Amino acid sequence: MNGLSQGIYGDGTVTNSVGGLQLLVAATPTSGTVGGIDRSQWSFWQNQSWSAATNGSAVLSSSTILQQMDSLWVQLIRGRDYPDLIIADNVMYKYYLNALQAIQRIQTENAAPDMAEAGFQSLKYLNADVVLDGGFQGFSGDPLPPQLSSSTSAVGGAPSTTMYMLVGPAAQ
Repeated sequence: MNGLSQGIYGDGTVTNSVGGLQLLVAATPTSGTVGGIDRSQWSFWQNQSWSAATNGSAVLSSSTILQQMDSLWVQLIRGRDYPDLIIADNVMYKYYLNALQAIQRIQTENAAPDMAEAGFQSLKYLNADVVLDGGFQGFSGDPLPPQLSSSTSAVGGAPSTTMYMLVGPAAQ
């Protein structure tokens, strides 16, 4: 499963690996070839990329993440197409979760009468589900066991300090 997760997030350079999100949703969207189409020649094939420091003139933190997400979100809307899945590593997920803490309200309706519930079971940002894919070790430089591969590293999960806003098929 770690090898599969590594492939999903990979850049397609590892032998016998799929072209994962680092290839399809590149940090430098003006270079590289995907599906035989050169992104440097065809702007329609370039994904959006956002850096809080470069594009947002801010240090990324739980107090700035909502503004940064808003700025990228508006660039991704096209008619009925909008992000419907956001995948975050541990750092980005915690920034988002912490940003929501200030507006959290304690509820007791599903808890025992003498218990209050805090926190969130699942997260959304506008219409998109926000999913943590980091977990234990997250995206690590640790090598995979030799029986899986001798030339690759990382145990899987979203790359460090990365959040993907993915646009699926238009809503029907």
